[in-house]
Amino acid sequence: TQVSVDVDRTAPAITATVVGDPGADGWYRTTPTVHFTCADNTSGSVDCPADVPVTAEGAGLQITGTTTDK
Repeated sequence: TQVSVDVDRTAPAITATVVGDPGADGWYRTTPTVHFTCADNTSGSVDCPADVPVTAEGAGLQITGTTTDK
């Protein structure tokens, strides 16, 4: 008897990009959106978070996104 097993020990990659139009001083005057891109070169598809509008105001805001393997 034979059995086939697929193993993926490599975590998927996630990158975040801010989409919007900053002013000359680097501050956004309208609501920017954080867009996530996810990839997994071993198992293929991954769950990637939806875009997140940044509605808070301030400097150095942190937006978190999490991705998981197939």
